[in-house]
Amino acid sequence: MSRQFTLILIFLMSITAQAYPQKLGPKSPEIRKRIEQFQDARAKYIQEKASLTTEEMAFVKTELQSSDSQRVKFLMEQLRIAKEISEGNTLDDAEYASRMVRLLQIDEEIAKLNSDLFSRLGTKLSNEKLCKVYIGIKRFQYRFAKTYHKKKELQD
Repeated sequence: MSRQFTLILIFLMSITAQAYPQKLGPKSPEIRKRIEQFQDARAKYIQEKASLTTEEMAFVKTELQSSDSQRVKFLMEQLRIAKEISEGNTLDDAEYASRMVRLLQIDEEIAKLNSDLFSRLGTKLSNEKLCKVYIGIKRFQYRFAKTYHKKKELQD
């Protein structure tokens, strides 16, 4: 659960500023800069791996940001539930069951969000590029998480 929690946290940190800049406040230029660097690196990586034109990448980036802003709501709820469970709160069996049901519902909602995202992307991208965008997103997230963990280990 802690690895999933960490990955969700990393993802949230990477998109929250774009999705909800007002929550960071106007005095967070360093955080915004990091988020923009992440999004630019993600876009560059995806564009390279999927051989996207500039116009295609602009479309993909817009759609990703739209999807990210919706996804963050779900991930925040998952994070809240995971934290509640992992902090040793006293829950009875029925409460654990309801949390588990909600976590699975959120997974389904995220899967629907992904399906909708790739349906929209499919209106302007070939199937080949669509598959390469999907794989590019997954690989970038994996590489980002791996890099984050290495930096974290060096700091510890």
